[in-house]
Amino acid sequence: MLLKVEIDDEDAIDMLDGVAAVLTSDLASAAGAFALDRILERTLSGKDVDDMAFAPYSSEYARKKDGRVDLYDSGDMLRSLKYQADSPTEATITCSSEIAEYHEDGTTKMPQRQFMGLSEKDVGDMMEEIFTQPLEDTIG
Repeated sequence: MLLKVEIDDEDAIDMLDGVAAVLTSDLASAAGAFALDRILERTLSGKDVDDMAFAPYSSEYARKKDGRVDLYDSGDMLRSLKYQADSPTEATITCSSEIAEYHEDGTTKMPQRQFMGLSEKDVGDMMEEIFTQPLEDTIG
C-alpha cells in the first residue's frame, strides 16, 4: 500500500504569510486596547480584578448611587484610563486620576476596590482574541 502526499506550494506560502502577519502585527497595541476595554467593562459591571463584586459603598454614598458600586461618579477617573504600546510586545495601562489610588489601595475610611489589572482568565481571553483566533482564522 502506498500513500502519496502532495503539498501545494502556493497554499503553504499563503499559510506561512498569514502566520507571519499575525506574529508581526501590532500585538502590544492590541493587548493594550483589550486590557483597557476589559478593565472598563469589568469595573462598570461592579467587579474587581478577581471578578468579585466590589466592596459596598457607605450607606450615605450608596443612596446617592442607588447602591450600584461601579466606581463611576463623574466619569473622570475611568476616562483617565489610557494605554500606550511601549514596544512591539509590551503595553502600559495608566490611570491619571488621584482617586483611583484610593480605590485601588483602600484607605482607613474606604475599602479596597482593586480595578486595575488583569486576572489569569483575562490574560487567557486576551491571548485568544489577539493571537490564537486571528491565527486560526488565517490558517483555517
